[in-house]
Parts: sequence; structure tokens; C-alpha cells
Amino acid sequence: MLLADGGSGLDGGALGRCVRGGSFAYDPFAAYGAGLVTSPNMLVAGSIGTGKSTVVKMLAARGLARGARVAVLDPKGEYAELAARHGGEVVDFSAGSSHAMSPFVGEAALDVPTAESVLAVVLERPLSEEERFVLAEQFAALRASGRLRPLRAMAESLAVHRADRSAAPERTLALALRRLVDGDLAGIVDAESREVSRAPVVVCDLSSVWGSDRFALCALAATAAARRCVDDPEVAGYLVIDEAWALLSEASTARWLQGSFKLARARATSHVLVLHRWSDAFASAPMGSALRTRVVGLLRDCDSSFILRQDHGELAVLAESIGLNDREAGLLTELPRGVALVRYGPHRSILRVEPTPDDLAVIDTDAAMRAFA
Repeated sequence: MLLADGGSGLDGGALGRCVRGGSFAYDPFAAYGAGLVTSPNMLVAGSIGTGKSTVVKMLAARGLARGARVAVLDPKGEYAELAARHGGEVVDFSAGSSHAMSPFVGEAALDVPTAESVLAVVLERPLSEEERFVLAEQFAALRASGRLRPLRAMAESLAVHRADRSAAPERTLALALRRLVDGDLAGIVDAESREVSRAPVVVCDLSSVWGSDRFALCALAATAAARRCVDDPEVAGYLVIDEAWALLSEASTARWLQGSFKLARARATSHVLVLHRWSDAFASAPMGSALRTRVVGLLRDCDSSFILRQDHGELAVLAESIGLNDREAGLLTELPRGVALVRYGPHRSILRVEPTPDDLAVIDTDAAMRAFA
């Protein structure tokens, strides 16, 4: 059955109305509790100007009203008003800034998977088995010593190998760590940091590095830190990853995200992936590659999705990613602005999004363009 336009049957603030039925409310945690879905992870996708940001901000606001926390990876500086409206905080994650949060802080200081992903981004390739062994040895020594700021500690420990061409894995890691601690990438992931924020909303602003060659590293650092802000099994958390292709298009970051997805239920965290062009997520993942398999798996683990209008050229990869049938694929190219196909488990609804006056105060992303009208 394509449509279930009687609505989701869930309580809470409405997102709008089904085009052939009643009010439509949705919360991934309530849907999980009701047995409608098997994962709290979500996907929001659509072409430019179709209303993706509106849907994301409304979902976040409804979650906040239910007592959830929200953390947002904000590449283009569009979520500051959401934070201001709900007593939240905006954190600058510009490259080289002395930002307020590091992914390695407190109990997370010895986070091996994140450190491995950070080094892989710097090296522009996955770590070799020898490099992973050296990294594991370094973290074992750090645990024994109780030292924090692991990247700086490892940089100091391995510094002797920088000129030693015979110590290949140690030298490679030493040179990468030098860049992160004292070189051109200093201040992005290795910084003095306070404990992570527990504000209702934390927005990690990456707008100053959007489009730069440092964006992937900054995005990983910000997402890892943002996850700490909502990592509380006693409180539902939304981790919104806007322009999610930045993490999906590289093997190391996609692997890190897959690990985070696997812990979503245990951490009571809903990862909300936001995509514009599906093809961006597969730009570095050719057919048959392990990365493509991983990305498809991540997208299909989003058991709830809000899909707004799509370009014809995106339908093939979209169908591969989330398993559209022919009727759904045809529908998606015809949807007007502000109307979404909502897929939750086996259920389907067509939602006409209806922002409230409170929503309108935070969803306007066209103000700059109207100034020139």
C-alpha cells in the first residue's frame, strides 16, 4: 500500500496534514516505541527550495517540546535562530578557531574510532593494518598514563620518528599528527576544551569552511563533538547532519558514521541525515565498491524518511539507496514545494507541511534573497 493517509497515529505537535486525511505528527522515538520502525535514524532529502530545512527544523522543534536534546551540524549557517529560540548555543567550528568543544574531551578523550577516522581524513586513505597497530599501542599507553588530549600526546610520543624513513607506519602517523597539532590543521580536532554543552540545542557552525578543503575534517570533528552533546540514554537526542554527503563520500568517515548508527538505540539518538543531491553521497563510491555498499546500508538504516521533490536524474541512485517502487519514484518528481513522501517502516503518507507561527520564526532561509527583490 502506498498511502496511509489517516496519519501516523502518533501523539504530539503536528507537522502538517496528510493530503487525503488528517493531522500528521511524527517522532522517531514514539514511532519506535509503537513498533512502526526498527531504528530511530532518519533521512530528509529533496532538491533545492523544496522545504528540507523547514521539515528538519520542525522535527527538531517537536522533539524539543517532548524534552529531547538537539545537536546540529550546520554547514551553511542556517540554524542559529533555532538555537536562539530554544535557549541553545552556537559553537564556531571554523578551521583554526579555538572552538568550545573538541571531539576528544572528558570520557571521550580516548575515542579510538574517531582518532582513526581523523587520521584517515588527513592521510586521504584508510589506515593500514600496521598504522592501526601503532595507533592501538599509543592509546594503550595513554590509558596507562591517564593523559588527555590524545592527538597531542601521540604527536609528542611519535615525534622521534618523523625523520626515520625505516619506521614507515610510525613516521606516517607522526607526520599526520604534526599537521593536526602544530601544522596547517592545528586547532580543528586538538584544542583545549571544556566539557560538552548540555544546552537543549547545540548548533555547530561550519559556514566559514563550507566548500574548503578542510571541510571534511571539520565536519567529522563537529559531528563527533555534537554527538557528545546528545549522548545520554536517559534523554532522547537528535543529531542532525546537514549536507551529510560530506561524511558519506569518504570511506573513513562513512565507517565512523556506521559505527555511530549501530549505537543509536543504545544511546537513544536519532541521526537525521539531510541530503540535497543523492549523487553527492556516491561521488567517490563506484558501483561494486565497499564504500557504496556501506553508504547504501547507512541510508537504508534510516527507517524514517521525508523525501521531497527529486530531479529525474537522481531517481536511479535514490531507488538503489532506499528501495523505491515505481509509483513512489514517479510521484517524487511531481511533488510541489512543502509536500513530502513520508516513509516509516512499511507505512507511507503524503504530507503537506504546515508550519505554525512559531515555526515560521526559525525556518526562513530566503530572507537574504528577498532583500534584493
